[in-house]
Amino acid sequence: MPRKKATKRADGRYVSTLVVGTDANGKLERKYFYSNKSQTDANNKRDAYKAEQTAKGLLGTAPGEAKKVKLETWARKWLETKSGKVKESTFDTSYRRPTERYIIPKLGNRYIADIKPIEIDAFFTKLGENYSQTVLQKTKICLSAIYDSAIDNNICYKNPCKNVEISSKKKKGDKRTYTEEQVKDILAFADTDMYGIYIRLLLELGLRCSELCGLKWSDFDLNKRTVNIERAATDNNGLTVVDVPKSKTSIRRLPFSTALLNALKQIPDINTDKYIVESTKTPNTPVNPKNFASKRYKTFWNRYLETMSESEQKTFPLLSPHELRHTCGTLMYNRSKNIYAVSKYLGHATVDITSRLYVHNDIDTLRESLGIE
Repeated sequence: MPRKKATKRADGRYVSTLVVGTDANGKLERKYFYSNKSQTDANNKRDAYKAEQTAKGLLGTAPGEAKKVKLETWARKWLETKSGKVKESTFDTSYRRPTERYIIPKLGNRYIADIKPIEIDAFFTKLGENYSQTVLQKTKICLSAIYDSAIDNNICYKNPCKNVEISSKKKKGDKRTYTEEQVKDILAFADTDMYGIYIRLLLELGLRCSELCGLKWSDFDLNKRTVNIERAATDNNGLTVVDVPKSKTSIRRLPFSTALLNALKQIPDINTDKYIVESTKTPNTPVNPKNFASKRYKTFWNRYLETMSESEQKTFPLLSPHELRHTCGTLMYNRSKNIYAVSKYLGHATVDITSRLYVHNDIDTLRESLGIE
């Protein structure tokens, strides 16, 4: 039998080919090995790779026979590598939730090497019908990273997410806020309620709920009328974790009003190092933000509603703690039209985030901003 002629490319390299699997249509998928020395050297690289992958159980011995690894199995391995490397709250919202809530239920039972770009495109198209662009972005980042990890470990050879475009069709709901008059009335009642200081801090400082729960009385400087925001209390599967805030820009020093100063002077614990929203069961421990929202926060609004008539109660909007932050930002922007100052005050990572939330290009705003008479 005549010897097989060496496979030499136009660029002068020798190439050897190994069948590593099949695609959804049964077409063979190949991996290529190159050498500038000789055909034998290229073949040796191929054989060494095949022996290594076969020993790991990642490649079968027959042509086109690749080990089948389900996406769920590899996704959970990938999550393990991320756990402990980022903040628990970041891991939960940016890694675990997109993976377990969206990726695994729809794609987890498929073999990772069999899923094609057209299927990934269909997955995100369907997801975009009910979820926001932010959810889609986080999910794509996770799925793409899962595939990159699989490629690095020779589970598959292509990332089907690379060129997939995502677009949410979910309509953005109007963000609810209280008006200036409503805020004045709420703050007047807050001065009479034991939980009122929490509401005043959320409305006046625009704090995230986690930042409020991580705040201590010692963070306030009454002489300079400033407060340092430098920690946050977050929920981790029922446990309260105190850490730095979500981003570098979230660590900030804020000025506050004389009205807030007068309210703070009435607090017996103002000169202590206690947490402002402190647990009644465990001293020197902040309340879990989820518990705060469901108990003390809710109790305040129940008592506030009791000051209204029955018809007023039916029409009054009960906003979430984060909507009080949004109220703060909206009223600040309406008063100042200074988006950069509002962005810095709220601790947004970029001014673009603030602009999307608070700058509305309606005719009256454009006319006023551009000085058109």
